[in-house]
Amino acid sequence: MASRGFAIGTWYFILFLVIMAFFLVGPIILAEAFPVLKIMLLAFFCYEIYKFVEARVGGGVLTYVLSGILIYVFVIVLWPLLVASYFFTVIVGLGLFGPILFQLQHAVEGK
Repeated sequence: MASRGFAIGTWYFILFLVIMAFFLVGPIILAEAFPVLKIMLLAFFCYEIYKFVEARVGGGVLTYVLSGILIYVFVIVLWPLLVASYFFTVIVGLGLFGPILFQLQHAVEGK
């Protein structure tokens, strides 16, 4: 019975990883592949930051100033770092685990 519970837990974990990859990593890949989607995603980030600040500050010039600072930090500075670190992780991960996966593929095929 323990093995069945482990198998179910493993499938739930794999499903969780697939969902997280689709909702978190998918937009990054799409935004870097298609410039129009990147503009839309970054504009959405800017809008969300502005609405967040507006809900806390209430409006006026201070809202625009704080929104501009946060947009600069999160969208202009941190977005390229996030994308670069993600793609670096993917490239290194494929470089490390690619030979292992291909060897397993050849072992299964019997070549």
